[in-house]
Amino acid sequence: GVPVETVDNGVDLSGYTPRPEDEEPATFVYTGSYDWLPNADAVAYFCREIWGRIRQALPDARFFAVGKAPTEEMLSYHGQNGITVTGRVPEVHPFIARAAVYVVPLRIGGGTRLKILEAMGMGKAIVSSSIGSEALDVEPDRDLLIADDAEEFAAVATALAEDLDRRRDLGAAGRRRVEERYGWEAIGDRMNAFYHTLIGDESA
Repeated sequence: GVPVETVDNGVDLSGYTPRPEDEEPATFVYTGSYDWLPNADAVAYFCREIWGRIRQALPDARFFAVGKAPTEEMLSYHGQNGITVTGRVPEVHPFIARAAVYVVPLRIGGGTRLKILEAMGMGKAIVSSSIGSEALDVEPDRDLLIADDAEEFAAVATALAEDLDRRRDLGAAGRRRVEERYGWEAIGDRMNAFYHTLIGDESA
């Protein structure tokens, strides 16, 4: 008979803030730990099936796969066609900040996609697969864009890289959504309200 509340994962927005002056043209970024198979699969798939289509439209485009424990397949793409596989970095913020488009081409796995919340916190325009954003309370075409097959993903990401106004609109909407739902302050307020309900404190 005890009430139950589900508490969202969230992001510390004091550490993830927009830095539009750091954005670099036609730069695509993915962040993650690649000892988790879904992240490694996402990057390999992106490099193998999607990136060539983007580079055909944007010959100077660059892609950064940022994070620890890159796989051998990932490393085989490093240094080719504008792809950089960084390995572990001291801070991911500078890499997210330089992204014109933050990509999340996940095909498998579960979780709450903190990487998307971090990118939203930094005001980034995001293209994700449906699986990539499935656990989040976000609205496609307002907070981020959704694309699922390789051809569609490449087309959507390319168009977004070429449309500054659309990127700014998506980034601003994503930032608002994170502030409303997924920032630590918002989550803390909901938790505190629930605690007051449990102890019968109606004055809170």
